[in-house]
Amino acid sequence: MKLYVTGRNNQTNEYLSSPVIYYSNNGMIRTNNSFSIYGSSITKPIGIYSGRINKESDLGYIWKWGLLKEIINK
Repeated sequence: MKLYVTGRNNQTNEYLSSPVIYYSNNGMIRTNNSFSIYGSSITKPIGIYSGRINKESDLGYIWKWGLLKEIINK
């Protein structure tokens, strides 16, 4: 899947095109059905928020960095 769906309760699309970042202060991150543990906090880019699924929904789309890289490199 090339995107995530996330819950977001904002009244407008003021966060359109915002980067989505994963942060873990204990250094744990889930990768491919397993966990990786780093010695300190970790920050990882996830994707770009592109707005809600529809006007009435609290769900929004996050396009993954991998897809964005594919588009840029074409």
